[in-house]
Amino acid sequence: MTGFIDNALYEALPLALAAFSLIFTLRYLRIVDLTFVASFVLGPSIFGAYIVSGHGITTALFVACLSTILVSLLTSALTSTLDFDPLLAGIITSFVGYNVALFFAPGTLFIPPSLNPLADLKKLDSPFFSESVSLHPVQILACGTVVLFAKFLIDWVLQSRIGTCFRALEDDTGGPALLASLGISSRSLKIAGLIVANLLAMSSGLLVSLKEGQVSVARGFDSLLTVITAYLVGTVIFEERPHTQGHSSWITLVLTRLQSFRASTAVLFGLLAYFAILQYASSTSVPPQVPKLIFCGLLILAVALSRYDTVLFAIKQRHSSKTIWASPGEELRVRGVSVLYPGVGGPIQVLNSVSLDVRPGEVVRLVGPNGSGKSTLLKCIAGCTPGSGTIVLPSLKSNQSRSSRVAYIPQDPGASTAATLTTAEHIALFRTDRRLSLTPWFKGQKHVPEIFRSFQGHYAQYLSGGQRQLLSIVSLILRPDKPEVVLLDEPLTYLDPDNAVACVNIIAELQTDQRCVILVQHDLNGTSPAGVNAGAREKLAELVGRTEDLSELQYKDLSPRN
Repeated sequence: MTGFIDNALYEALPLALAAFSLIFTLRYLRIVDLTFVASFVLGPSIFGAYIVSGHGITTALFVACLSTILVSLLTSALTSTLDFDPLLAGIITSFVGYNVALFFAPGTLFIPPSLNPLADLKKLDSPFFSESVSLHPVQILACGTVVLFAKFLIDWVLQSRIGTCFRALEDDTGGPALLASLGISSRSLKIAGLIVANLLAMSSGLLVSLKEGQVSVARGFDSLLTVITAYLVGTVIFEERPHTQGHSSWITLVLTRLQSFRASTAVLFGLLAYFAILQYASSTSVPPQVPKLIFCGLLILAVALSRYDTVLFAIKQRHSSKTIWASPGEELRVRGVSVLYPGVGGPIQVLNSVSLDVRPGEVVRLVGPNGSGKSTLLKCIAGCTPGSGTIVLPSLKSNQSRSSRVAYIPQDPGASTAATLTTAEHIALFRTDRRLSLTPWFKGQKHVPEIFRSFQGHYAQYLSGGQRQLLSIVSLILRPDKPEVVLLDEPLTYLDPDNAVACVNIIAELQTDQRCVILVQHDLNGTSPAGVNAGAREKLAELVGRTEDLSELQYKDLSPRN
């Protein structure tokens, strides 16, 4: 048993620093940084070559750190300056670093004991034996001290003000925007994060090389897969996190007890668990690939269990909802629709038995305070959010899908347009039916509407929010399937006066075509601040047949109409 624990710690601890590096890259920078592979072998190769050639340890360590910083800056330059995909940038940098490392360690570079800083620790370990197995208590103590120092330093930094800024990057959309609004450069933080992560990877590779007394360039990718697997298992099983399940099962209770540690501690536990399984397998003469496959299976199982209650909650909601297709021209009927969201301590009731009817050609406006569930109701009718209750949708053809019957335009224009397509390509796509073919997108297409002529060749990512919003709304009259139900969430929010009028004209056309229209729009009837888009809002108010307060629709008894 002593030998089992000793070997697990002896193999795991040197890789802990590399596992810590993933906290910065995989979690906060949101990238799989393959620069890790270059740093893990390049720094140790340079360090080994320098001390073997007679340079001092300080000089060798300085050059090794400098090389690591340079490969980190190369990855940063490729991603931030040349806009390379992070994965591609990491592949290029790791390839460069690997080949540079071969200049210093073309094969296996042996480090003589007289030049190895860990050689004296190995001598101190020589008297220790257990069951005819050599033990390494002194080396484990030394590596453990380094690892614990790094762990507490990382925890301290992440709880500081600069660490809070860095942790904001975990939201790769809102984080950089938040930091920019505060005058903080997310680019500088990302560069610093890459450098710190790769210095940790280099230090890990250096500990492994000194422990083994040799440098092998081939160790990089194998170590990468090991620490990524250990990181994922550790954070899934052991890291403290809020539980937002719909209900509590025995699985949730077990995970809640285990998930009580910070990320750095959880990663360390995951790494120790990985090597404990490897050591157990080696003691039973099981091939080494078997425990690795088992560990990957455990990773999949752990992720599945951590999401068990949430997934089960969504499935139950989905099974409790009922959609009925009505005859052409019939009204939209919403009956007893309820939506629950998972929340800390139990489900959160967003909609509670909401009922609503909308006739063809009728425009209904939903009102209510922020957070009352207006957008949730639209998404539930569209089928984007599961809920319970019954929704009766008018239908033109029996074989039409729900997306053909219902058109939903969300608040965020980026969610309904593709940044990589031009305006003209969007128009062509809107006019395309479900029978996809290899016909060029521009062949046989009608002219681009006049309002889009000036920027028809622009990619959507370079359009303003208002232009993208109008592009989404125009799809409602260009689609060949003619959706019977149209759901609009704040359609005028991003629009200037001219485009706001164009949007209202489209809604008027939908009304003329006898569509069932539900919209959420604040500040109609000239109540918008400083009269913003007052003309368009007043015209839209004229189109609205009735306004429904969402709070009054709950538990509303609507008898079937003849």
